[in-house]
Amino acid sequence: MYSITPAQLWEKRQSAPLNLIDVRGPAEYATIHAEGAENIPLDRMDPAAVAHLDAHKPVYLICKSGARSQMAIHRLHQLGFRQLYNVVGGTEAWAAAGLPVARPHAVVR
Repeated sequence: MYSITPAQLWEKRQSAPLNLIDVRGPAEYATIHAEGAENIPLDRMDPAAVAHLDAHKPVYLICKSGARSQMAIHRLHQLGFRQLYNVVGGTEAWAAAGLPVARPHAVVR
C-alpha cells in the first residue's frame, strides 16, 4: 500500500485518466465527493463490484478521512490488486485543498 496526497493525485490526473474509488456509502458520496471519483462502498466491495478494474494498474482509494479506504485497500489486496494508494486525509483533505468536488445532492441549510 502507498499513500498519496490530494494535491499529488490531482497532478497525476492532469496527465492521464486513473481509477479513483470513493468507498463511502451512497448518501455520503451524494453529498460531496472528489470530482471523477467512482462510488464503490466498502460494504459492497467484492469481486463483482471491482471486476471492471484492472488489477495490474494503480487504484486510488478515498473516503471521508482515510480509515475506510485503508480497509478497502486490504480487501483489494486480497483480490490480487497490488498498486493501491490511500488518499491521505480523504475527501475532507481534497475539499480543503480547493480541488474540484461534485455535490450532486448537497443538503442546503
